[in-house]
Amino acid sequence: MVDLPIPSWFKYLQGTGEPAGANCYRLKTPLEAESFIRIQKESDLWSALVAGSADGPAIRKTDPIFKTENEAWQAAFELYRAEKVY
Repeated sequence: MVDLPIPSWFKYLQGTGEPAGANCYRLKTPLEAESFIRIQKESDLWSALVAGSADGPAIRKTDPIFKTENEAWQAAFELYRAEKVY
């Protein structure tokens, strides 16, 4: 498992990420309700998603196009930013 690559813009929001299950993190910032990002392996590629709960349905999801976990985590943060950061 790869360390969660927290982007600098998320740190500026005073955001924190804590494990919430296998390949899942709970994201919290002072101004937004908590959200969850997950990555999933499908065949040999990874997809990323953002959801309202650790095991809930995806609010936004990518296709399985990422070759590495790190790429998928970066995509998950971008999905979070598109959904939550205005």
